Amino acid sequence: MTLMAKDDETLLQHSLNTLEKAMELTSQIKNNNLRLSSLLAAALHDMGKADSRFQKYLIGGPKPPSHPLLSLPIAHYVLESIDLPVTFKQLILLAIASHHSPFKKSLYDKVSLNLGIQLDDNAISELNEMISTILNKIGLECKISLSLGALEKPIVVFEYAKEYVIHEANFEMRNFFSIISGTLMAADYYASSHKEIPRPKIPTSYVPMPYDYQLKASRIKGNLFIMLPTGSGKTETALYWASSNFKNKLFYVLPTTTTINAMFRRLREKYSFEKRQISFYHSYADMFLFIEGDENEEDLLFFKYFLYPISVTTPDQLILTLLNHKRYTLKNYGFLRSTFIFDEIHTYDAETFFLIKYLLKYLQEYDVKVCVMSATFPEKYKEELEFLNAVDLLSADEVKSIYKSTKRTIPIVYQDSIFNHVNEIVNEYEKGKKVLVVLNTVKRAQEMYSILKEKVNRILLFHSRFAFGHKIKKEGKITGTGTDKEFCSQPHILVATQIVEVSLDVDYDVMFTEAAYPDSIVQRAGRVNRRGLKSKAFVNIFTPEAPHPYKKQYLEVSLGLLEEVSSKYNSELDYVELTNDFYNSIWDYLKKEEEDRYQRMWKLYLNYIFSADLSDIRVQELLKTRSGILTIPAYPNTFRLKIERINEKIEKLTSKIRKLKKSREKERLKRKRMKWVRRKRLYLVNVPVFYKDYLEYDKYHNEFYVTLKYDTEYGLRDEMDNMI
Repeated sequence: MTLMAKDDETLLQHSLNTLEKAMELTSQIKNNNLRLSSLLAAALHDMGKADSRFQKYLIGGPKPPSHPLLSLPIAHYVLESIDLPVTFKQLILLAIASHHSPFKKSLYDKVSLNLGIQLDDNAISELNEMISTILNKIGLECKISLSLGALEKPIVVFEYAKEYVIHEANFEMRNFFSIISGTLMAADYYASSHKEIPRPKIPTSYVPMPYDYQLKASRIKGNLFIMLPTGSGKTETALYWASSNFKNKLFYVLPTTTTINAMFRRLREKYSFEKRQISFYHSYADMFLFIEGDENEEDLLFFKYFLYPISVTTPDQLILTLLNHKRYTLKNYGFLRSTFIFDEIHTYDAETFFLIKYLLKYLQEYDVKVCVMSATFPEKYKEELEFLNAVDLLSADEVKSIYKSTKRTIPIVYQDSIFNHVNEIVNEYEKGKKVLVVLNTVKRAQEMYSILKEKVNRILLFHSRFAFGHKIKKEGKITGTGTDKEFCSQPHILVATQIVEVSLDVDYDVMFTEAAYPDSIVQRAGRVNRRGLKSKAFVNIFTPEAPHPYKKQYLEVSLGLLEEVSSKYNSELDYVELTNDFYNSIWDYLKKEEEDRYQRMWKLYLNYIFSADLSDIRVQELLKTRSGILTIPAYPNTFRLKIERINEKIEKLTSKIRKLKKSREKERLKRKRMKWVRRKRLYLVNVPVFYKDYLEYDKYHNEFYVTLKYDTEYGLRDEMDNMI
């Protein structure tokens, strides 16, 4: 007989292919025990498929017990004959046990203690030859002669390994497990999909005539701070640095899904990063690809787990990885010796900043290189990041010179509500200008839009509480990347919330905005006269009718400083000094509030290897921030009938799929079902958890409906005026 791993691949072929991928993935690991452990996990991960029940399943038999669990007795027997510290042996076993399921504490809790592996004589003989061949490939001269009687019960092997690791768990062991498990899963993905591991091809030039500071960045080895005004080529400057510091993977980290979508397009199209080189990931990545007509199931898997050389993502995805979220090891192992660009660091509120601070602190354990950049890099933020030992791209005098020579906007502060200045907004539009109007909450943005739409005919409302499909269309309209390419180039009014603050490549003639913290105001101002081609571009700042979502006492400090700056404004250096003055005034209070909980959070999760349960209320409290208010994806009640009809189609397809054995027809139906699932998800909107009284849970389909009013023009209607 010949033992099979799949319908069309023998167990030996698949094991050798996975081992070969693991060898390539671990070529830079210097710790010999760690590299050997990663290779052994990859080589032995599917040995349980030799079980007679699995072999019968491949030709139409009933579903067998979990093959990762059945692999453990064989792997345990083999490891007994290999000279390797016992800790690594147990980590190998746990990596094998969890290569198809997140390693939760409850994994295999319902499996019988009496479950044993079933092998006939021919299978044992073939296994012995196969394992000897595989070990020789690794460079281990071991003669294996396992017998059925010498094999432990699978659950006994698993429980012993689990208890050993729990007792010994520490940060170093977690890192070892991440690399062993992550290597195994990545190698398995590459081998199963028959894909080559992409060899990085990072461009070395990004603009025809680089600025001096961009050339300087390309010569700097090690961690870097970049502070440059918006529109001055910060992205290209960071990429020049990354090209010289690249070793394993590049992570480009941005605050929002909108900015990630835009950066992904920009890197792929403007700088010719090859398709199989670059990926992006956030919670709605599959929807973006679906709308772009660029969906591919395998691509999405590679995007999600950072398997391509370049990943554009949010800090949330990195933070959740270090908090052991789901299959965290597959993402975590890719951090090793990687390069990180954290863009727009000033756009994060202090709560989120402290999360990122500790993320960067722990990333240092992975031998990474980090570039942090900002248009208004607060000195307090830099002080908190001193442990990076980063160099400044430009000296303080050079920075001052650049900002002093830049004056693209003129701030004017009014001690009045923005709603009392509607006529001025309309007048600017009627002069043929593009007008940006920014409110601090969704409700106030909706109210302003409702007033203005009666007075002008080219106007759009944009905030974060639109269903995903509607949000993407609006985003395309604003940036000119959608089907309506004329809207953004003609006079219009955009009414928006904080969603416009970061990285959207838009250029308005004038802005009317509610006051916020200085760094937010600077970001909003960066959307006005972006190219510096207009002689005068005013940023009109008004007193908010309510402080939400900011803290009242901090907002009052900001307003006072903004008034001072507007009376003496000379250049964008004043914006920088304004931001520093603001944080100098409030930093001690902020730090006291935030530092403790993040220390507790990292301590809680970085010293063990189980996958975390992020539904835990304690974890949610630790992760809660102003800018990243916890949300629940829900379908607006408006679309309930439409969603129910889609669910019926999905259920019918699922029923047909279950009746089919593996075939082209089954795969076709799976793809068809996935398209309906994605079509349904286009109607999802993120609802803040404090609207729980408006959420209804559909237990049968495991999804939520939100009973707040919703329409495509206004989005989700706000009742409390604290939704952002």
